[in-house]
Amino acid sequence: PNGSKQEISGDGKQMIVQFYNGDRKEKLADGRIIYKYSSTNTIETEYPNGIRVYQFCNTNTIETLYPDGTRIINSAK
Repeated sequence: PNGSKQEISGDGKQMIVQFYNGDRKEKLADGRIIYKYSSTNTIETEYPNGIRVYQFCNTNTIETLYPDGTRIINSAK
């Protein structure tokens, strides 16, 4: 009803949701969750160990957030 589409693999271990606003969420068999924000061209990857990696494609910047609060930002030159 909200315009989102969901696909689930035959084994149930992977899922893709395409949202009405163009965003996309993938849950992979290895436990990663990848969210692609269409409006900002940003990719967020969450790993099972709690690490989150943000890729800001417009600025070629990668930001890594660790469960202990550590934040590392890498920018392309």
